Amino acid sequence: MLRLMKCSISLLSAFWRSMPQSEGELETAARCYEALRLFIQDSAGLFRVIPTSDHVLQQAMSVVENHRLRAGDAIHLAAALSIAATTVSQVFMVSSDTELLEASDAAGISVLDPQATDAMVSLRQIRG
Repeated sequence: MLRLMKCSISLLSAFWRSMPQSEGELETAARCYEALRLFIQDSAGLFRVIPTSDHVLQQAMSVVENHRLRAGDAIHLAAALSIAATTVSQVFMVSSDTELLEASDAAGISVLDPQATDAMVSLRQIRG
């Protein structure tokens, strides 16, 4: 449950930050929570929650040294690399953070920027 809350907080933060500041706070909150609800509904069964291990945290140290990412981004990339090393499925880094996407691509992880103009086309290709 705690991991789901962390994921929800991250998504809510991304939605909240993407809303124009000119909107009223209640309207912004309503739109953010609705976007979060729809995301959770649409993505049910598409994601696996994997606990962060000591190995991932150690790998994040190397990611920082190699890609100069912020701590949270380094942990995300290290987790993606760890998953990619242990699965036959293709692993994607979904982010609008240019530095994280560039580092992920350089590390061999496929990337998807949901704010890119071709994001929906890319998502359709991924989903097959």
